[in-house]
Amino acid sequence: MSLEITEIETHLACCTAEILAFPQACLRRECRRANRCLHVDVDTGAPACLINFGPDYPESFTLIYLIALAARADLGRQGMMFASPSAIERELQDACVEVARNALPDEDAKRWMAAYRAREKLPPPSLP
Repeated sequence: MSLEITEIETHLACCTAEILAFPQACLRRECRRANRCLHVDVDTGAPACLINFGPDYPESFTLIYLIALAARADLGRQGMMFASPSAIERELQDACVEVARNALPDEDAKRWMAAYRAREKLPPPSLP
């Protein structure tokens, strides 16, 4: 599967890199010590730690970033709950929803958090 990011939203990309622990491999000491993305590439908006991976972002970063982008945009708007009955898919969705929650703009917070709480009340996924 080939996924591609056409345009990076800096704050969401930093939250994605943080959930994958990329700052621990960053070349910048400040990022490693804070365990947060504190430096970004000015041209692309990508976290500085992604430079370790070359021009192609790791598939895990790309997948989580794109699902988190969709979750942040859709959760609470169209009934989309990102709650798969498969335990494996649900684990990925949980990580993506957490990334989206951390990168949430203030104007969407009330509506989005209501949908987030409703999602948390859903029954646990079935075993694969």
